[in-house]
Amino acid sequence: MMSANPQEEKPTFRMLLGLTIALAASLCALEHGKPFDGQQFTFGSVEPIDWIEEDPIPITKALPKPPPTPKTDWNRVVTASIVPEFTVQEVDNSDQLDLPDIDLSWLDEMVTVETAVAPVIVPMEFPDMYPEFPGGEPGLAAYIGKHLRYPDYAKFNGIQGTVYIKFAVNAKGEIDESSFEVLGSPHFTLTDEVIRLIKNMPKWKPGQQGPRKVPVYMKLPVKFAIQ
Repeated sequence: MMSANPQEEKPTFRMLLGLTIALAASLCALEHGKPFDGQQFTFGSVEPIDWIEEDPIPITKALPKPPPTPKTDWNRVVTASIVPEFTVQEVDNSDQLDLPDIDLSWLDEMVTVETAVAPVIVPMEFPDMYPEFPGGEPGLAAYIGKHLRYPDYAKFNGIQGTVYIKFAVNAKGEIDESSFEVLGSPHFTLTDEVIRLIKNMPKWKPGQQGPRKVPVYMKLPVKFAIQ
């Protein structure tokens, strides 16, 4: 019920108005400095807010149940297989002889036998007795004079001179073809001819060191001259 005196209502209205203004000022003070919706303050600038979207919840759907496995009537299943037939025959062992027991205990005590390697014999330079060509030196000279051929290339080009060849006669009197050594030659065509001549020589009488036959080095000079 309002008072009939208007002079008494004015102070009350003013007091309510002042409380309303004070309340509004307090609310403004509390909201001061907060960002607006969708914005945030970072070092004096306004930037949009990056929202993190949540993954949607997957919708699961119940899968249909597999059809039931049909039951198999194993009594009606027919399987075919081929079974080989084996015939067992009785063997008469009455005619076989009883073999004696063999003692193999010696195998446990086997002794390893080392293989003997023959030593490599190097041809000698100065034996007690030198190898000898069949017929001696006259026989050697006759053999060379009969079988030596002057190479056409060397003859037409005037190549001449003496070829010095070193070779070995082994303990059997044979020419060792791996022992040839050229000590001097005017041309390789003359060298090849002398080597061919020596390879075709007959067996020599081997050299000796004491009573033992040994391989010996020999030196042979063969002279080529155009007449």
